Amino acid sequence: MASQAGFPASYIDSFMRMLIEPERNIEVITYSELDFRGDFEFETSYLSEWENWLDSMKNGVRDPEKIYVILQHDVDDSPERTHRLLRVQEDLGVRSNVMIFNRPVNRGLLAKDGIVEYVDYPLDVDLFLKLQKKGWVFGYHSNCFEQAAFDFEDSGRIFIEDVEELRSKGFQIEFFCPHGGARDSEGRSNVHFGMPEEMRESVRWVLNRHSIKLNGVRSDGGFRNRERWDNLDLRDFVRSWKPGKRYRLNLHPQHYDDDFNPHDPLLDSPWYRELIDASESDYADWWPLPGS
Repeated sequence: MASQAGFPASYIDSFMRMLIEPERNIEVITYSELDFRGDFEFETSYLSEWENWLDSMKNGVRDPEKIYVILQHDVDDSPERTHRLLRVQEDLGVRSNVMIFNRPVNRGLLAKDGIVEYVDYPLDVDLFLKLQKKGWVFGYHSNCFEQAAFDFEDSGRIFIEDVEELRSKGFQIEFFCPHGGARDSEGRSNVHFGMPEEMRESVRWVLNRHSIKLNGVRSDGGFRNRERWDNLDLRDFVRSWKPGKRYRLNLHPQHYDDDFNPHDPLLDSPWYRELIDASESDYADWWPLPGS
């Protein structure tokens, strides 16, 4: 399932180091730290949770001078690159939310011929469970619609079985995010299936069609499908951060590796060419201060 990385690993590693620099006053949080209480209403973007969050800023539970950042990683393929990034995070104490498949499929074969073929996906479960004990969150990256060959009724059964199997391995699956993936003849994907009603109060839908409320988001998903993607310059995202606000960055770790090939269409974007030219550095001077 290996894919060619389009960004140097040192770039994203430097971003993680930036997050813990004291002068930036950033706190990295996970979904499990949010005060959902009994709120499972994904249709309203968990409005009660958002109200609880705003109250926490007013009553001193949270520091309104801090910037709050949520990191999510969708592990679509090349899980060894996720393992590498998580070890960097472990060394820094930067926790993240990691969305994993139970059984990934060959998306190209499914889209072309309608055939469901499972592919290798060698997760380091021991590493993941160790990090889970330290506060990392592991959720379900739902591809049940693909596994069901686009059958809506069977998708619900697979969703439930996937979550149960991941939990049987020790994962505390409380959140999920649909994978984009292959589409059926009507253009529908895992996002359109969503989740079975039986799981409504078992897992929370946090990204991709439905989401928690945030003050700003950024994602590197699907970058190969566009010739320019200037909003992937994470420096602009960092500049937009303000005290008392919370933001989310959704990263796909398969895009970052020491062995990477520049994505030719993006070389027309000055920021990306600058990033590639600096790939031999550690990007120590790359990141601006929030609000600068």
